[in-house]
Amino acid sequence: MWKSLLNLNFKIGKDAKQSILSYEDAVRRVPVQDLNRLRNVFRRDAIGDHLPKSTFSSCVMGEAVPQKVAEAIFSAFGGTSRGITFKDLLAGLVLLSCGTQDEKLELLFHLCSGGTSSMPVMDLIALVKASEDGKVPQHVIHAFGTSELITADQFKGWISQYWSTMGLTRWLLENDFMPELICEPGRHEIPTFYQTLAGVTHLDEKEIFDLEKFYGSLKALSTNGRFDLPLFASLVSPPVPSAVVAHLFHAFDENGDGHLDLKEIVCGISACSRGPLPDRQKFCFKIFDIRRRKTLTIDEVVLMLRTVVCVDEAAVATDGEDSQFLKMAEDILARYSSDPAHSLLTLEEFLIWSDKCRLTVKFMRLLFQVCHIVLGLKPQHKEDEFSSVIEWSQRDAQRIKLPGDVYYIISMEWWSTWERYVKELTHDGLGDADAGITNGGRKRSNALTYATDMIRDIQSPFKQASSSRASTPTLSRSSSTMSVQLRHPGFINNQPLLMSDRTALKSMTDEGGILHKRPDGELQKDDKDFKLVCQAVWRVLSHWYSGRLELPRQCVRLDNGDVVVDIFPVCFKLYKHRVVETGRPYGAYPYAYSGMVSGYSGAGSSYPNSGRSTTERFAFATAAFSSYTKFTEIHDHICRRLRLPSDDLRLWIYADDNNMTLIDDENVNVKRMGLRDFDKILVEIRNRDLTWPEELSSLSGSAVAVARKSSHLSRSGSISREDGSYEKGCCGLNNLGNTCFLNSAIQCISYSRPLTYYFKMGQFLNELNRTNPIGYGGLIAERYAELIGQLWSGKLRTVAPFKLRSIIGKHAPAFNGYQQHDSQELLDFLLNGLHEDLNRVQDKPYVELNDSEGRVDEVVAHEAWENHLRRNQSIVVDLFHGLLRSRVKCQTCSNSSVRFDPFSVLSLPLPLDNLMILELNLVRCDGGGPIKYGLRIDPDSTFDGLIQAFAKACGVPASLIVPVEVHNGIVKRYVPCEQKIQTVTFDGRLYMYQVPTDPDQVTLPDSVEWMETKTNDAWIMAIHRRMVHNDGYYLAWAKATPKTFGTPVMVNQDKGTTNRQLYERVWLQIKRFVGPDSTAVEDCNHAQECGVCPSEFSFVLRIVREDGNWCERCPWYKFCRGCPLAVNDDLFRSASTTIAIDWEPTFYHLRYQDSLEFMILEHESVRRARQEHVEPISLDSCLKAFTHEEELGPDALYSCGKCRKPQLASKRMQLWKLPPALVIHFKRFQKVRELWVKSHKVVTFPVSGFDFSSYLVAPTSVTPPMDELQLASAPSLVNVHSEVCSLPDSSSNNPNRFTNGPPIPVGQGDGDQCHSDYGTVEDETEQRYHNGDGDSKRNSFPDGTGTASVTSQWTSTPSDDASSSCSLAELSDSTDSQRLSSSHRLDLPVDSKYDLYAICCHSGLLATGHYVAYCKNPNGKWYLFNDSSCKEILEKDIDTSTAYMLFYERKDLDYDSFLPEVSAATSSASPATIERSTSSGRAEITAVSNPVATDKTDSAADDKKSMCAIQ
Repeated sequence: MWKSLLNLNFKIGKDAKQSILSYEDAVRRVPVQDLNRLRNVFRRDAIGDHLPKSTFSSCVMGEAVPQKVAEAIFSAFGGTSRGITFKDLLAGLVLLSCGTQDEKLELLFHLCSGGTSSMPVMDLIALVKASEDGKVPQHVIHAFGTSELITADQFKGWISQYWSTMGLTRWLLENDFMPELICEPGRHEIPTFYQTLAGVTHLDEKEIFDLEKFYGSLKALSTNGRFDLPLFASLVSPPVPSAVVAHLFHAFDENGDGHLDLKEIVCGISACSRGPLPDRQKFCFKIFDIRRRKTLTIDEVVLMLRTVVCVDEAAVATDGEDSQFLKMAEDILARYSSDPAHSLLTLEEFLIWSDKCRLTVKFMRLLFQVCHIVLGLKPQHKEDEFSSVIEWSQRDAQRIKLPGDVYYIISMEWWSTWERYVKELTHDGLGDADAGITNGGRKRSNALTYATDMIRDIQSPFKQASSSRASTPTLSRSSSTMSVQLRHPGFINNQPLLMSDRTALKSMTDEGGILHKRPDGELQKDDKDFKLVCQAVWRVLSHWYSGRLELPRQCVRLDNGDVVVDIFPVCFKLYKHRVVETGRPYGAYPYAYSGMVSGYSGAGSSYPNSGRSTTERFAFATAAFSSYTKFTEIHDHICRRLRLPSDDLRLWIYADDNNMTLIDDENVNVKRMGLRDFDKILVEIRNRDLTWPEELSSLSGSAVAVARKSSHLSRSGSISREDGSYEKGCCGLNNLGNTCFLNSAIQCISYSRPLTYYFKMGQFLNELNRTNPIGYGGLIAERYAELIGQLWSGKLRTVAPFKLRSIIGKHAPAFNGYQQHDSQELLDFLLNGLHEDLNRVQDKPYVELNDSEGRVDEVVAHEAWENHLRRNQSIVVDLFHGLLRSRVKCQTCSNSSVRFDPFSVLSLPLPLDNLMILELNLVRCDGGGPIKYGLRIDPDSTFDGLIQAFAKACGVPASLIVPVEVHNGIVKRYVPCEQKIQTVTFDGRLYMYQVPTDPDQVTLPDSVEWMETKTNDAWIMAIHRRMVHNDGYYLAWAKATPKTFGTPVMVNQDKGTTNRQLYERVWLQIKRFVGPDSTAVEDCNHAQECGVCPSEFSFVLRIVREDGNWCERCPWYKFCRGCPLAVNDDLFRSASTTIAIDWEPTFYHLRYQDSLEFMILEHESVRRARQEHVEPISLDSCLKAFTHEEELGPDALYSCGKCRKPQLASKRMQLWKLPPALVIHFKRFQKVRELWVKSHKVVTFPVSGFDFSSYLVAPTSVTPPMDELQLASAPSLVNVHSEVCSLPDSSSNNPNRFTNGPPIPVGQGDGDQCHSDYGTVEDETEQRYHNGDGDSKRNSFPDGTGTASVTSQWTSTPSDDASSSCSLAELSDSTDSQRLSSSHRLDLPVDSKYDLYAICCHSGLLATGHYVAYCKNPNGKWYLFNDSSCKEILEKDIDTSTAYMLFYERKDLDYDSFLPEVSAATSSASPATIERSTSSGRAEITAVSNPVATDKTDSAADDKKSMCAIQ
């Protein structure tokens, strides 16, 4: 029966409150100070009037107490679901800790009985089981026989006999373990950081605490969060000479880690400004002891003399002093140095000299003021406070002010009160601080002369030592006792200086407020109404006296070059937009979105329904800026405060609703704009759909509009001219709701100058094809022509492309709405739409696509291009269409099939780099600091692969690397090797530990095994721990709590390891944290006797659990923090995997360098991994990747005509013909694991002179079959063959030529074969001749070419000699039957170099990104088009890292050659005017009907004159 009961979990602790001890009795048993402590702690932890159960378990009972026991005690104390009250908690704790034996026995009985006279035996067993970690002693099972209920007497009798066998009863009844509520003085006491520093310095705890707060405010000024040398120099220099600033910093920086912590600041201040004079002189000596050898060389003495003379206020700097300083240094060394060579000055000799010579006095005085004014130490005496503030202010007044320096305004009323307060507490004000220091009645006018004379007058160093000390001015003096109680100045109150804030708007600047005028109407003045102090003085005064209102003012440079403090900045009221709901009908509010696109079919419903939504401008903040502040600085400041990108914010001068000015030229300042206090500035923030609120307001009710309020300012790199017009082509496009993809594409294509020339001159009217069944009735061409006319009119700043977007949305609904779209897809649709609307082919013939059939590439390419031109002829084809060569090769029989396909946009793949970069720290086993290694690894790989890669990088065997997650200084887990990297989330940080063992001597267990069991015989983890004093505790066990920190160390151990060896191995790993000079305490800035640990080691090793809080060996009721290991030769025996390194508190506070925890050496692999991760690729590499041969997978089998079945194949794309205007698109968006991923890879590309010739397919250099040779020799086909294979005259102006390499005559041998980047064309051609490629039947095959407008199908069938033997003859017949324009011949131009003229850039992600365009104007300047914004930009400032599309143009392109040759007989268009200029600013485009050109020379000249319209 009892064995079955052991497997049950009974409820212990009935919901009945104990009545053994009342609250009143409990209060009488507790001292008042402990009662107050408990009340304060309860207020801190309680929620309302109740302490939650979870807090009771963790903070009152502690984590060592079993959870069920803690819950039982909670219920017995009177806890409910809401928690426990303070009275019930106090009564329970007093009963638990201070109760009598009988009271505690009653409490134990109450835990199970719930206040009844008996309890079930099952509840007792459950209580014992909970307290004994699931184990129940046998005597408990058999104690009561078969009884099911136990009375109180039976329970007490049983407990009195067996109380020592259970943990719960031992905890409550045994004196050594019972909980303590009242902690005896001195027990569990841990010295705090403040107590330790106060014990070794001349400062008390309160001063150290105040210095900590001031130190934090100074540290916050750093850009890197460290109190390093740059921050220190900015605070102390001037007045400290710059030559000695670094040496002063190193005198404070005892551990040499490059930054000052609070301990170093406190100890340095103590040595520098407190204590006896010899200690201060030693610190001064330490500053100039640069080599840290306790002696000064002659160079260091010269530096010291230079410094002390420079600090002397009476010194006059003169030229040629180097020799005099050297002579002085030699004289000092000759008189005081005991060195035989008189070349070194020891510390003792320096002290003797400094006692005799008064040169160091003012330098030490300056250091004294640095400690108080800069570092924030409160002076002990008021005269020191007054003199320090006044002298520091006087030094600052003498220095040259620089723009940007900050000064602070202090109320003159408070300043006067403070002056009286500190002056009257001194004997005679400043005393010697202001008086001139004389020597023998001589007033010193030149410090160098004075110092030289003084050294000569020195007699015996010991004879006048006492008199020198007597004549030396003191650094501080005690204050006198005043008979009259002076009024304390109180906190610095600047509020009376300010005008009342009626608007209660929050300021976006830190000016603090605007000074009001005096009653007579005059402005307030310095030294009369307020006092102007430097930043250091304000900082320390506000720290000492609590300055509650800061009034900072910046120094500005006036027009005449003077730098002054701008006391009265201009205050602006800032406005911005907000959306409000209104019930007004459409168009009733002037800023409503309704009616914005009325009159355009199919577009009205695609814009926001704003009948009940309007925008209004409202004041939201104020801001004050100097009159000399440029608007670019104002713009940047507001962007930083609102956390907005610079491109998403514009500023307007807002006079009223009908008078607004856009700030175009941000280099103009406030004064030039004539702005005054409380003028209004509108902060316009771009909407989420990338529209501008003011543009939407101005466009409401009109389809085409200019900027609502055009600026009268000129801008740098101006797009405006003197006559008020604008640079042609420099016109922005309004964002109509996430239409940046449309705007950027239009801007780029509009800078295709031949096309713009074509539309601007109205030539498109002669070629409109309104009957094309797959066209758009000429509407796209007309709308585009209208928009081009507006963009290039030079009269408009912005244009809203409503009409063009409307017609595009009508025929391509995918581009409707307000979602982001692909700019390349839009461009492809636009080019295709323009082509179909301007197609010169009225009736498209049927063209059959033939395969290569073993023919030479020139013949197949010519045939493909001529077939393309039979159906497609337009200026778009002339400019943008090129030809690609595609070859598919069977992997089984090497049969090849070649196709030539036209393209309009060349899409190049980018390598989708899905590798993640990991920077992991290797924790070494030799005691050295960790080393960071960089890796780039696939996130799908496992940690086993990561370990292998990491081992290769660091040179450590993979079997000796253990991945460990560390969190809050403890080992959270060992990461399993089979787990994937991307599936692991870390709360802490991952470290790679090097196992400290010899693999030849110790065999490591299987990695998975030890990771699961967390036990091994090879190493043990040692965690850093220190005990922290806790004032707010309930029971005495929590008065000192452990805190883990740092990175655990791995220590090797085996069966023969002794305790001493374990200590030594731990010390080897952690001694670097103590620093190399841990024993050289004589050079420290604090008392020596507290800097050394009295024991052999500065720490104690303790056996603890994995969490580092409790002992692994001891039972819970002992509340042991870990059993210590003695430093002896006993064998180390412990089943625990963790030991704690308990640092001695004083040693930790003074000697432990926690900054070294973050000093990690970076391996070269880190830089290399980062570089590879963001390393840009070149356009050349993209082209090589595009033309590289790729293996097709089993999902894209090739239907081989020779094998007569689908086979694996390889595919290769190559460039054959390049268009005059080449558009290159980078395929940044790819689908990976059903998600669209953007490649942010940076692509570098040339701006001018890029040569594509190396990527073009070379002409074939093989002998074709005999039938083609015979056909080629026929006279009737000579011309055709020459067009295919010969190089035209270099003077040809044909714009649509093949861009190819030099020709090779047909029939040449192998010696003249032509090589490409990835092999030769000859091999592919020979295979086509000998493998017998036949006719084609079209089967679907994936394209993968990257072309935007072409898809290809591939197949191959058996050879058909009848169809392949007359290919050239058929080509000749077809050419004769339909003679094509000479502009489409397959000629080969000499020059294949291209210049960049436009870039379309995309930043961000696919759905939330943004497009901008960079375009090169005919004036040779580059401009940035960001929707409606157009700014001139230098070529070097173009952001090429986000390039999405590149627009290249062939060098020296003749634009006139692209105009169509139109005759009167064939002209299908009549002269017409599209739209003329109107009062609303709409552009004019007049169509011109070209007459028959009788004189081509005159026609060409007229065309060149017309071209000037866009140049």
